[in-house]
Amino acid sequence: MKRKLAIFIIFIVFCTFSLSGCAEIRGLDSFSYVIAIGFDKGTSNALKLTLQFALPSNSSSDESTSQSSDSTIISVECSSFDSGINLVNSYITKVINLSHCKVIVFSETLAYEGISEHLYSILNNVDIRPTCNVLVSRTTAEEFLNKSKPVLETHTARYYDAIRTTNRNTGYAEDLNLFDFFSDYKGSFVQATATLVGVNFDATHSTPSNTPDIDLDSSYEAGETPITAKLEVENMGTAVFYDDKLVGELNGIETVCYLLCSNKFHHATISIVNPLKENSQVTLYISQDRKTKNEVDIVNGSPFISTNISLRVNILSADIDSDFSTSDSFYSLEQFINHYFQEQISAFLYKTAKSFNSDIVGFGENIRKDYLFIDDINKVNWLRNYQNSFFECHVDTTLESGLILLRT
Repeated sequence: MKRKLAIFIIFIVFCTFSLSGCAEIRGLDSFSYVIAIGFDKGTSNALKLTLQFALPSNSSSDESTSQSSDSTIISVECSSFDSGINLVNSYITKVINLSHCKVIVFSETLAYEGISEHLYSILNNVDIRPTCNVLVSRTTAEEFLNKSKPVLETHTARYYDAIRTTNRNTGYAEDLNLFDFFSDYKGSFVQATATLVGVNFDATHSTPSNTPDIDLDSSYEAGETPITAKLEVENMGTAVFYDDKLVGELNGIETVCYLLCSNKFHHATISIVNPLKENSQVTLYISQDRKTKNEVDIVNGSPFISTNISLRVNILSADIDSDFSTSDSFYSLEQFINHYFQEQISAFLYKTAKSFNSDIVGFGENIRKDYLFIDDINKVNWLRNYQNSFFECHVDTTLESGLILLRT
């Protein structure tokens, strides 16, 4: 009898403690879910923080309504990221939850001054996932988020997810997340990059100089393309950092070169001048045939960097009078493609070294094997010495024409 009584008392005590925490449990309706965070330079305070919240779905509303009102934006002037979150929490009726954040957007102006303080604040928040994308906006982050309204997606959160797929499909931007960005920022032999985004206004449309060796369609940066559409934001190009500061930007074709050199390239469609006919162009589908091989040697204290790139190229379209059916014309086009990419890649590499002094490709990783001790590697001072680099680029193209007839 005493044994049964003891077991009963233990059972009652266990139930009491197990139910005592129920009052602290919050349901899904108790949270406000942030899908995007924007950082701008403040006017009355150090920072202007913008939060884009997902609104609860309304099954009774039609699709067009849900597309235009599935999120809301709140901005606040504050001294830091955490204080801004606290201020917004005092304004809304639900607890802010950052676990579903898709993108983190830094304005170009703020990025040029440095983002380390905000970056560490983000990383110290356990709710923010390391898989969210890092973007640099050529307009204010607040304006970019306000203009980010889905057209071909039903929800804004899905639209932000689609940015990653778009980057892989075009080759004009990098698929990069918060973990990659921070790893490169803290690296001793590489610098960080971010996806360049912008708002497409008629006034920002750019017309690059019409030189025969440049593909106009790949020479734009985000916000410059002559696109007329309901969707006003676009991602094209790469933001280049040195330490925590933005030091420059790459356009579409320069980003293609960057991805090729760093073995992050998937595929792209570009147009080049037709070497067989004046005032004509050839449209090409570019993919990587083999992994890029980079080698680094220190010559008289300066890095000598050689990069070997293998491309597989398909002809998509050409002028109606173009004839690639002969071996001579086929070889001429193949050699011209080699020359085109060698020129573009060399220009890109010297731009990163001489203009930016930022090794975003990560060439410095190749020198580790040449040193036994960390002190010897540190003496090279790679990140500072990269500006003294000189380059040798070799491109090997395998031209295929199976997608169209050889003669058009």
